[in-house]
Amino acid sequence: MRRLMKDEPEYNRIAIYQSVNDCYVVEDHGKCALIENISFATYDHDAPDWYREGIKALSAQAEDKDAGEEED
Repeated sequence: MRRLMKDEPEYNRIAIYQSVNDCYVVEDHGKCALIENISFATYDHDAPDWYREGIKALSAQAEDKDAGEEED
């Protein structure tokens, strides 16, 4: 664990920063998935129509998939 106590007189306080590196071991590599470059789509009211329609379609697909998994 790393810890830093920093005096911040401009805010009349002492800030405490803490961080921890956690590690996990995957025993069976056949039962894991690695995902990279995840991005979240946002709904932009000023976006072109084709963009908004695409976001709606992706949201509907995700909801359909979630509903199908709940039935199993």
